[in-house]
Amino acid sequence: MNQIGRWKIVLSLAAIFLAGSVTGALFTVAMAKHEVRRQSDPTQWFQLTMQRWKGRLHLNAAQEEKLKPIVEATVDELRTLRTNDLRQTDEIMARAQARIDPELTADQRQRLQKMRAARKRRLQEWLNIPEKRG
Repeated sequence: MNQIGRWKIVLSLAAIFLAGSVTGALFTVAMAKHEVRRQSDPTQWFQLTMQRWKGRLHLNAAQEEKLKPIVEATVDELRTLRTNDLRQTDEIMARAQARIDPELTADQRQRLQKMRAARKRRLQEWLNIPEKRG
């Protein structure tokens, strides 16, 4: 086999390895994002926590029944906190927008509005918050 043939084989193997590495990295990032979303949802957190405690702490039925309302109340508090936090964030962003808009052209304001709407949608998806209708 000549020198060029060997290099073709080496470069082909390197390309295959690189493609596999990139695919693996993208898959890992996607799975990590999915897991973060899953664990950030208070309802999922309740289920995961109860399952984890039941298995690791070996809870009996009476303990599980006493802990469920406590964890459910915690989930409700977390959901309320998240809702309030997002409401305050929206208010802060609206005040900033009111100060920024006069400095932009009409076209720039329109593009910025689209960017903000897209960001808000992504945030709602990431936090598993249903979009407000109406």
